[in-house]
Amino acid sequence: PFVFYGLNGYLLGREYFEFAAIRRLNPAAGRTLRRHFKLRVFMCGIAIAVLMTIPFVNWVMPVVAAAYMVHVFEGVRGRAANA
Repeated sequence: PFVFYGLNGYLLGREYFEFAAIRRLNPAAGRTLRRHFKLRVFMCGIAIAVLMTIPFVNWVMPVVAAAYMVHVFEGVRGRAANA
């Protein structure tokens, strides 16, 4: 289970973060922001992966995960702008 959640957390966090970032930044800036906040994106990806393993919840999780990652992206972008 640790490998499953770790690997899927990395992949889901990366993909959903870049999904949110590409709508608001150019791809290079989105990747740079993701690399700068990689631990936060990874932990959010693990939360998404855990919730996607729950039956019936996994049906709505792509929409919830996209909204969650947009929220995370905006917070990270605000922190990066203040620094």
